[in-house]
Amino acid sequence: MEFALETLLFLFFAAAIAGFMDTLAGGGGLITIPALVVSGVPPLAALGTNKFQSSFGSGTASFLLFKRKKIHWETVRPLMLMAFIGSVIGSLLVQFINTQLLSFIIPLVLIIIATYFISAPYFKLETEIPRVSERTYKNLVIPGIGIYDGMFGPGTGSFLAVAGVSLRALELIKATATAKPLNFATNIASLIVFIAAGQVIWLAGLAMIAGQILQKCKVAVQRITLDIEDLGDNRSWSCTNNYCAWDISAEIAEAAFTTATSAIVSGSIAVAGNTAYWLESEGKCPGNKSIDNQTDNQKPAEQSNKHNTEYVIEEEIITKKL
Repeated sequence: MEFALETLLFLFFAAAIAGFMDTLAGGGGLITIPALVVSGVPPLAALGTNKFQSSFGSGTASFLLFKRKKIHWETVRPLMLMAFIGSVIGSLLVQFINTQLLSFIIPLVLIIIATYFISAPYFKLETEIPRVSERTYKNLVIPGIGIYDGMFGPGTGSFLAVAGVSLRALELIKATATAKPLNFATNIASLIVFIAAGQVIWLAGLAMIAGQILQKCKVAVQRITLDIEDLGDNRSWSCTNNYCAWDISAEIAEAAFTTATSAIVSGSIAVAGNTAYWLESEGKCPGNKSIDNQTDNQKPAEQSNKHNTEYVIEEEIITKKL
């Protein structure tokens, strides 16, 4: 699928705005999915492409949280597994929904999720006592949210955080931090299914990832600026405060490392997807026979029609000569 430069720029800035929205309250998919559909991407491919670009954001956030020891692998591993399984189920189910019906369902889901985000501040969700057991939370709640993310996706990170607060009595900060790797698990699981189904538009996804990189670099610069301002006017951070200088250097290195790593991973996925598409189009994929190796009965209809026409003309010429 080809895109004009203006369309790619539109997707770039839409992803940047969605990334900013995700840092505030979540729900960036409310922007990215309509942007893809407006750009002419089919509904199912819009969902798959959105998973491609959103995997970058959730993956980077999860990496940073693990690196800074804000969350621990032993704690979230079983939850990530159940989220992964739920997302695979949801992604498989959505492949069988009629395209015209999906074109109606997606806007409806977006309206419902947008209504939720508008009214969410008025809900009292906090609880001091867990409302469900840890087993029920792991085996039913997390896979259920994973199924939703696999089928549609917008607001999944917020749903996971709200579930932790309202059902397991977690503090909001801890619930939000725990939601990041779970959201990454659902995104990756869904992305695998959509890639296998050939429903990812790589060029559009890479343009949107570039927009997310822009937003993340902006956030990193803001954090560095705040670190410098917190030192006060009477101290020179570059010479006298070794701790601050190290902290800022680490921030810059961390932002550069995560951006480069994510770009390499995303590029590798894109190369693999394009290679598979090229092989299939050339007729070289296992299980696909090349046109050159097909029998006469398997060759394109146009070629057979051409031979039939030539045969009729030759027969008429011979008849006239006789």
